Amino acid sequence: MFELQSPDDGGGGGNVDELECKICYCTYDLRNRRPKLLDCCHRLCTKCLTKILDLGESPPNAMVCPFCRYVTRMPGEAASGLPDDRSLLSVLSLQSRNHRNQRTLQQDSSTELLLSPG
Repeated sequence: MFELQSPDDGGGGGNVDELECKICYCTYDLRNRRPKLLDCCHRLCTKCLTKILDLGESPPNAMVCPFCRYVTRMPGEAASGLPDDRSLLSVLSLQSRNHRNQRTLQQDSSTELLLSPG
C-alpha cells in the first residue's frame, strides 16, 4: 500500500497520491490536515471534512462521502471525532521523524570536532 522512499527521494514517505487529500490536494499532516477515515474507507483531511460538515448538506449526525455518497454516522458533531487513518499516520510520523533527523545531521555535520592527545 505504501512505499517508503529513500532519503534521497525526498525524505521518505508513501506514494504521493496516498499522502494528499483528494478534495484540496494538500499533503496530510499530523496537525490540522490529519487523514480521517469514513466508513466507506475513503479518506479526507480534517480541514476538508470540517468544511463539508459546515455546509450542512449532510443528514444530522452523519457525513455523506463526497466520492461514493455512502453515509457515515458521526460519533460527534466535529470531524475530529472520526477515526484517523492509522497506517497513514504512521507513515507521516516516520516521515516527520526522518526529516527532523536529517536536519539534526546537517547541523551536526557543520560542527567541527577538535581532537587532542590526552
